[in-house]
Amino acid sequence: MNKKGCVVSDSKGFTLTELMISVAVLGLLAVIVIVKGGDSTRRANENVAKGNLGILRMSIMTYYGTNKGVWPSNPLPNSLIPNYVNEIPYLNLESHPRTNQVVGPNLTDSGGWCYDPATGKICIDCTHLVLDGTQISGW
Repeated sequence: MNKKGCVVSDSKGFTLTELMISVAVLGLLAVIVIVKGGDSTRRANENVAKGNLGILRMSIMTYYGTNKGVWPSNPLPNSLIPNYVNEIPYLNLESHPRTNQVVGPNLTDSGGWCYDPATGKICIDCTHLVLDGTQISGW
């Protein structure tokens, strides 16, 4: 005992209670990071999809201009590769498997690309909502 009547120990370190509280706090922080990280990954995939949609739209418009007002035919890859794009970009959306499939003009919710050769319109073939509440096919 010291002069004030407190027990003095020569051992240095943390008690079991202190360690358990530290582990619990670290676990809680890990859960928060994982949850927020999931939204970040989803948002990143959505932004990549928007960027790829813009690239395909620009490629289709370039084809249209080069070919005197004729839209690319379907299947789209045969018309655009390799002169306008190297490949049809893959989509990696949360609610669908990764794909670069191009379907016809009607939405089928395949998670790929939806292309109408009569109008040159291309969209993402997905009816799900993104984090901001808009429908993916409406981009």
